[in-house]
Amino acid sequence: MIEFDADLIYNGIVEKISKGERLSKQDLMSIVLLPIMKSKDDKMTRITNCIDLTKRVENKTDYEQMLGMILLMATKFLKGNDLQKVKERLNMNELIEMFKTDKAIEIAKKFIAQGNISLESIADATGLDIEKLEDLKAEVENEIALTN
Repeated sequence: MIEFDADLIYNGIVEKISKGERLSKQDLMSIVLLPIMKSKDDKMTRITNCIDLTKRVENKTDYEQMLGMILLMATKFLKGNDLQKVKERLNMNELIEMFKTDKAIEIAKKFIAQGNISLESIADATGLDIEKLEDLKAEVENEIALTN
């Protein structure tokens, strides 16, 4: 990755965003990998730039995955105050909530697939609302139908 120019890639992505263009999967992955590319900036600056770009990603799944990867990257390359600053900038509470919600959805899908537990009971157990559970139920039923 060291042969890639982080500054050039960063500027290209910023330009795409400013024009309102949709970022490709390659662009999203490039954002995450910016810290390990060559640059005039230090790793802390590159990671901070990654976080700022990620916050402009509209797709929730892409956003969550990118934040997780950036946190992993920061943990590998930064220590002490720098790592703490990155965690604060990432808004760790938001990240924790996203992971909790993902886990709650995973659990809810398992309950729904069993078919013998009411959505109200699943809502009580997971904290998800009934509307979300109804969507998940339709999704699970589609998955089951496709496998049969």
